[in-house]
Amino acid sequence: MYCSDCGVKAHGRFCWSCGAPLEPNGSSEPLEVVELVDVPWTQLINYESLIRVPDVRDRIARHAAQAKSKFSGEDFLECCDKVMSPLTGGVPLTIIAKVAQPLSEKLGLKTGKTRCERFADPPGKILAALLCSLAQNSQTIGHVIQSPRSCTIEAAIPSDIWSLKGNLAVEVRIESQTTFLEAGLTIPGQLYDWGKSQRALDRLFADITDLAKCA
Repeated sequence: MYCSDCGVKAHGRFCWSCGAPLEPNGSSEPLEVVELVDVPWTQLINYESLIRVPDVRDRIARHAAQAKSKFSGEDFLECCDKVMSPLTGGVPLTIIAKVAQPLSEKLGLKTGKTRCERFADPPGKILAALLCSLAQNSQTIGHVIQSPRSCTIEAAIPSDIWSLKGNLAVEVRIESQTTFLEAGLTIPGQLYDWGKSQRALDRLFADITDLAKCA
């Protein structure tokens, strides 16, 4: 099968080269035959194609194994229950938080930060570094938005003593000869996160810078 957009030989649901959806009845005549082995994974922008690469999968697995269990916001509230129980009438703070956060979110309360940076590294390196960073920080991927020249990863930020869970969205985009990365972190239902969003973005960009050098 050949991609109807760029003409390379491909298989699966998306073209490994440009990220376009593959049609089952695509053209049988290639515009240009480019074998997968001729293109290094560091040039890929397509998520599904990238995670099929054994080297990339191994890298993600190694960083996932480094993830440390953290003291979550729920753990903190459970400890507070022992002291605050008389003031809450015996209702666990975890239940109060689970009810209060959605209500606050509906009222429009939220906090967060955004950050962007341009890298000289190719898109595959940056995207792989992003996936490794998410894995080692226990940030679970929830949704992937794919286009021919960009990939957006949406992930959940675990709760901690500063806040309950947050939402992270990171776009990796090809721009000329560079790779542009833009990230935004939102914690719904809170007006203050005591610097958590800024720290999380600082760690993310530091991880990507360091991990891209090792690719």
